[in-house]
Amino acid sequence: MRKKIDRNNIHSDDRYESIPILLEKVIVNPEGRVYIVLSDGEKKSACEIASYEASLLNFVIKDYHLNSHVLIIHQMFLKLLGHYNSKVESICIENKVGDMIYSSIKFTDYNKNNYFSVCSLVDSLILSILSQTNLFILRNVWDNMDELDEDWDFESFMSDEDD
Repeated sequence: MRKKIDRNNIHSDDRYESIPILLEKVIVNPEGRVYIVLSDGEKKSACEIASYEASLLNFVIKDYHLNSHVLIIHQMFLKLLGHYNSKVESICIENKVGDMIYSSIKFTDYNKNNYFSVCSLVDSLILSILSQTNLFILRNVWDNMDELDEDWDFESFMSDEDD
């Protein structure tokens, strides 16, 4: 028996459109909780991350990995991809469940075969920076993320910026 799908129930809007997203800054509040601020140019959203993830992310943002005598795991992974003539094709934040944010990474090899993997938000940010691949987010995920209030008191937060 074949199951029929009613076309009227299929969503055809732009909820699954990929929009570009930028990592704006990494901030720490007085209690030591670490947040990243993501922006699409208009809306900003803050996501809490673990302090060890923040350390690794800042290590990459500040380009400290370029002069390090050891490779971080993300560099080793990209180096391994290169040995197999593969590369990161695209990175997209696809889901938010509670406090967990999931991204998918699309890889392409020399034969134009595509394969995908799911990773955490911070891993996707690091791989995006290292592979110089733009980061995207699905519209419905971005629309469901809390907007950063304009009255958020950044004065009480530390920001590791080079100005």
